[in-house]
Amino acid sequence: GKGVVDRGALYGNKFTIVLRTLEDTDEKYFEERVEELKQNGFYNFFYLQRFGTPRLLTHYYGLLLFRGEYEKLVLTMLTEGSRWELPYFREFRRGLKELGTDWKKIKEEISKFPVIMRQENILVAYLADNPDDYIGALQQIPDQVRISAYAYSSYLFNKVLSGLIREGGGVPPKLPLVLSFEDQDRAPYKELLEADNISFPFYGLKPFPFIRLQKRYVSTRFQPEIEHAVLKPKGAVLSFTLKKGAYATTFLSHIFTLVSGLPLPEGMYLEPVDAKKIIDTGTTAPTVEKLDKFIMRRGMDLDEILD
Repeated sequence: GKGVVDRGALYGNKFTIVLRTLEDTDEKYFEERVEELKQNGFYNFFYLQRFGTPRLLTHYYGLLLFRGEYEKLVLTMLTEGSRWELPYFREFRRGLKELGTDWKKIKEEISKFPVIMRQENILVAYLADNPDDYIGALQQIPDQVRISAYAYSSYLFNKVLSGLIREGGGVPPKLPLVLSFEDQDRAPYKELLEADNISFPFYGLKPFPFIRLQKRYVSTRFQPEIEHAVLKPKGAVLSFTLKKGAYATTFLSHIFTLVSGLPLPEGMYLEPVDAKKIIDTGTTAPTVEKLDKFIMRRGMDLDEILD
């Protein structure tokens, strides 16, 4: 359409994606998986980016938020390492934990990473002037707090959907999310909430009015429109359209085991690939030429990036 498109007002998203693999993919397997997705679609699990790659702790932040354990939430955000995080930062966070609540010292340490630890810098800058006001600190990062609540909601959705698939009794076309005022929407999550020691009303969310409770249903299954699926040595190119609410990574995970972040797996083909040329829809060359100085390619070292 023309003009401004409001959030959520889109039909969907069209993707053309280059996938890089360590080995050549079996052609028969690839064709069968693509055909299966064309015919039957895929279950719409929330994928990893919903849970905060690379640490994958955002749903846990949400759990602590729902419980109202604000001090533990802040300390977890700052000092809890993850086995999926780069070892350097995992050790860095371990060092922060040893500083306890010496906010001025923690502020000094975290200030070394103004971009990578932007949210942490905001938290600690507030706590250095307002020790023990953990609610106030969290109110300084509303986007992260909101995302944490949604991530926990998404985690519960995934658990319920997994259970329904495992039981084999049929999966409804849509499931409600737990962030709702209506009892019937929260009913599928009753046992999971009790196990996490959470009850309604969600008092832990009260200090954060930017987290809205509203009725929302999410499709449990999506039918992709796959325009192109071309297998190449050590990779593939897929062009496909998904309706809004579906994750491209969830779709792709039904064909490949996905890996993201650093370090890169050894043996990966890192040369640029013209995906549009491969699927005969034009070329990416003019776009690459125009944006070349902004492109950071996989495998580049720090000196190349700074140049």
